[in-house]
Amino acid sequence: MVKVIIAEDEPTSRRLLAALLRRAGFEVIECSDGMDAIQKCDDSISVAVLDLDMPRASGMECMRYYQKNFPDLPIIFVSAAGIDDVVRLMKEGAFWFLPKPIDGKKLSSLVTEAINRSAKVKNSLSVAAPRAEDEGSGESSRSGPLLGRSMAMRQVVAKVDRLAGLNENVLITGESGTGKSTLARYIHQKSAVHEGEFVAVSCAAIPRDLLEAELFGHEKGAFTGAVAARVGRAELADKGTLFLDEIGDMPLDLQPKLLTFLENRNIQKIGSNDTKKVDVRIIAATLRDLSSMCDSKEFRSDLFFRLNVMNLHIPPLRERKEDVQDIATHILLKISQRRGVDEFVITEDAVSALTDYDWPGNVRELENVLERASAFCKEGRIDLADLIMDEKLPAIDERSSQLLIGGLPLEEVERMAIIETLKLTKGNKAAAARKLEISERSIYNKIKRLKIV
Repeated sequence: MVKVIIAEDEPTSRRLLAALLRRAGFEVIECSDGMDAIQKCDDSISVAVLDLDMPRASGMECMRYYQKNFPDLPIIFVSAAGIDDVVRLMKEGAFWFLPKPIDGKKLSSLVTEAINRSAKVKNSLSVAAPRAEDEGSGESSRSGPLLGRSMAMRQVVAKVDRLAGLNENVLITGESGTGKSTLARYIHQKSAVHEGEFVAVSCAAIPRDLLEAELFGHEKGAFTGAVAARVGRAELADKGTLFLDEIGDMPLDLQPKLLTFLENRNIQKIGSNDTKKVDVRIIAATLRDLSSMCDSKEFRSDLFFRLNVMNLHIPPLRERKEDVQDIATHILLKISQRRGVDEFVITEDAVSALTDYDWPGNVRELENVLERASAFCKEGRIDLADLIMDEKLPAIDERSSQLLIGGLPLEEVERMAIIETLKLTKGNKAAAARKLEISERSIYNKIKRLKIV
């Protein structure tokens, strides 16, 4: 994904510029002043967007630093500067200058043009549509629903960059919905076995009697129902990665066989005396505290130590709220691409509400909230009223409430009431009818008459 660095000391303006470029598909690095912009710039940055007057280091000082250390980096200035400053900036090497207030489409167009003219563009990079279409690449994964700009997630990425090339076992821990499987795929994509298969097994979703057969395979007639021989997931992952999700739910009596496999990488199908060696990397994940489970004898300590060679912990979303907006933008982009519609716009009030919420279900809950909001919003614009979350959202003040319904036709108010109630009942029309104190037949008639999809 194309990276753009934005340096603007005024927070609202900075967030606005960043949102404009993210909606255009760019990955944005936000900087609060000139020194921050100098420190965060590296060879991965394709364009710099700078304010002229900033604390600690001015836009001009940033440009001179960039020209010395990153001579091919195009620089676009945004400022309320006078014509003399504009002329000086262009003479000294700025790519372009945009006066405030900023035209979003113009800024996006200029960034794309700057990249296309820059010697930094690689032949493999499509700037005309600057989106992370290839999710198999490491850089695109950095903008995915798992990762973000917070220090905690930058540390996770740094660890992955160091360990991905090794073939050691990895244990990923974190609450449900934090993105453990996404991180496992990211490690696979960055590893030496990335051309091999990524094969996942959920130790919680498969019944105990079938889990061993799923992992190691079975011969025909090995047990009741084994009408044909079957290759196990471990063999399918040969020359690739085997991901053991929710390893803490693996039955205790099956753990010794997994331990043996981890030690010698030999598989033996159920019903067979033959063994086969496979070359496979093991990544495991769990939301449970395996150390405590070892103390209570619910999990084998020798298996825990074998799995926990390298540990990665994903913090819950409530502990890294600075990531929420980036993750939400990415999710909405994927939703729009999947549905084949224009990109969604999310208002500042909605972003504030998403950031204030504690997300007990983590990224998975955020995905669900945005799926609902994008389905019911009007004209691709997601506002506070479109967000339905389990916890109470910040209250809308009286003036905002009046603006929402004041002056609307009664039919439109009725339509809004039905849509919002259906959201609350997750589409259950009978439950919605009870909440609205109308008959079930009435709600069906109203849905048809008001053309509620």
